[in-house]
Amino acid sequence: MLIKENVSEQDIIDTQLEIYNLVGITKKKLFNARFLWIFVLSLGIALIIIGGLLFKLKNSGYTYLIVGFIYFFYALYVNIFLKKIYKSQMIKNLKKYYATARQKYNINETYEVTTEIKDGYIEASSLGTTTKYSLKDYVSKFENDKFYIFEFTNGRYFFFKKDNFQNKEKYDELVNAIEEGIKN
Repeated sequence: MLIKENVSEQDIIDTQLEIYNLVGITKKKLFNARFLWIFVLSLGIALIIIGGLLFKLKNSGYTYLIVGFIYFFYALYVNIFLKKIYKSQMIKNLKKYYATARQKYNINETYEVTTEIKDGYIEASSLGTTTKYSLKDYVSKFENDKFYIFEFTNGRYFFFKKDNFQNKEKYDELVNAIEEGIKN
């Protein structure tokens, strides 16, 4: 079975974000960032308390109050929208990386990926590179809103855009080809 698909930069970014989610990198980074911003939030509360006490005792401490409120509200904002902020920063960094790679290696923004299932292997070729996985390493299949995802051992994944399959029968053919390759 042969599948050809055109992959854009946005597709690559979406697959990269999905891999970060599947492997657990996103969850770990968000946990560490949330811990840091909760510390900053508590630091803001402490500065507000110190500033309030100084204001009450000596009629000073405005700086502590102002800095404390800034820390508190900014940390509160970041804690509420942490996932969106992290995702937008990741997208920005990935776009910058791929723009640099495209310029350095003279790669088009969209290129073709050819995937073939044959002789007990699934093989994808793009930009002069071939990736080949044994079908015996196949673990599971699942999907999200844009991709059909096939998982292999050691955290390896194959992504197929849903747009490339006209209907569910074409996807079922792909699944059957993989399952038949496992049996052989």
